[in-house]
Amino acid sequence: MSYNSTSISAVIAQFNQDYKMDHHHRGKALIFNYESYDPTLKLLRRDGAVRDKDRLCEILSHLHFEVDVFLNMPFKKIMDTIDKVAKENHQQCDCLIVCFLSHGEHGFLYAYDTAFKPHHLWTPFTASQCPSLAGKPKMFFIQACRGTNVDDGVDMKNMQNSHSETDSSPEPDSYKIPVQSDFLIAHSTVSG
Repeated sequence: MSYNSTSISAVIAQFNQDYKMDHHHRGKALIFNYESYDPTLKLLRRDGAVRDKDRLCEILSHLHFEVDVFLNMPFKKIMDTIDKVAKENHQQCDCLIVCFLSHGEHGFLYAYDTAFKPHHLWTPFTASQCPSLAGKPKMFFIQACRGTNVDDGVDMKNMQNSHSETDSSPEPDSYKIPVQSDFLIAHSTVSG
């Protein structure tokens, strides 16, 4: 996977030690939960799936996330949902959480109807594709059995010190962050 360098304006200081977590909204939390699958896949039911989903909903709601739950979705609907959320304006949000609870195998996760590569969950949220989440934490929690790419980066403009358009001040400082920066991808199991 390669990315073109793109300029994105955001209120991000280049050397921040902490994330700004005082926006108007905490952010979205998407939970994709799978209990059963298309019979042609011959996958076992995940009988504890409801309990895990309920507990996640409780915790994330308590942390003031806007929680959306999706049950047994086919792959196309997952991608439609992810793409829709990635196109939303997240400027007034602190972060994003995506939880995916399903079966998996080396390098693949299972939707209701097919296996797919996990990167499909987070690629739409890279800084180049979802600028309103640039510089904000994007956390992906994958509960599934499981199994790299060069990151060319994206140019950033430090808008904290910029002046209004009527000012004749010089261009704001620019710097580069990796396209896939500010991601946490946690798996409940080790590879293998």
